[in-house]
Amino acid sequence: MITEIIQKISISLNIAVCNIAMLLRIGLLGKAVSPGITQVINIFNKESLLKRIKKVITMLKYNY
Repeated sequence: MITEIIQKISISLNIAVCNIAMLLRIGLLGKAVSPGITQVINIFNKESLLKRIKKVITMLKYNY
């Protein structure tokens, strides 16, 4: 499910999936390299995940 959401975001923003995944990794873990993004996402509870993803969205808006 999360991979489909990331794919839709990639298409709508015209940003490669790998770039979105990297920004998510940085936003969630503070690192550009990690296990698969779905594994990373699964370690967070919903509230914490959404809070961190909102920060990533802000990064996307100002950098792309």
